[in-house]
Amino acid sequence: MKKLFFALFILVQICSVFAQQKYSSADGFYGYEFSDDFSKMTARILDSEVSSDSSNSIPTNILHYEKYGIPFWSIGNYEYIYFESDIYFILQNQEKQFILVKDGKWSEYWQKKVKPAIYEASTEQKDFFNNFEAFNLSQFNLNPWISESQTGGINEHIIIEANSNFSSFRIVNGFVDINNPDNFQSYNRVKTLKAYDQNENLIGTFELKDDSSIQVFNLEKEVNFVKFVVTEIYSGRIFSDVALTVLQCY
Repeated sequence: MKKLFFALFILVQICSVFAQQKYSSADGFYGYEFSDDFSKMTARILDSEVSSDSSNSIPTNILHYEKYGIPFWSIGNYEYIYFESDIYFILQNQEKQFILVKDGKWSEYWQKKVKPAIYEASTEQKDFFNNFEAFNLSQFNLNPWISESQTGGINEHIIIEANSNFSSFRIVNGFVDINNPDNFQSYNRVKTLKAYDQNENLIGTFELKDDSSIQVFNLEKEVNFVKFVVTEIYSGRIFSDVALTVLQCY
């Protein structure tokens, strides 16, 4: 009996190694299964009211590549920018956005925690042709904030004020542009960011990675007002202005 139990235990462990990684979408309607190396994806309808024959599901090949340091995935006929954090990842292009998280906890980690807020920046590029204003940072729509100053971004600041307290924020560094991915390296990116409360007390110093991943940080206390100040930058190859794609508090 012990030998049988041990054999079953080993079999379960072996099966778990070859099990596909399962994710659900942000709308809760589709479930996705990926191979361990994320080279294939199978989508299945999760809604119990919609009949779906999963036996007819055919895995779709996924191509992974980079453009100017930005990760891309090609699935079927669609190309997506791949944003990654520790808890979830996002596939996004100008038409579609898929937020995929483990264990179906997308609402806990994504939707409910973002604080609607007022955004204000020391400078921003905004004219008849461009709209790179600070409020773009509150969205996840590939529209960045870009400074407009002679400092290269040093001492530029962004103020976020919400109706309720927050203690964490997520940030995507640089200008992430699906049509012109070279913009990421063309503009300055943030290297060091300092956070201050409404009384100018320092509540955090943060070292950012020079990539397009979703970086998450905790403030030293809960606030409903924060002033983020750029103190160091990664230099761009062409432009002297600093850019961010996402900055959301929760």
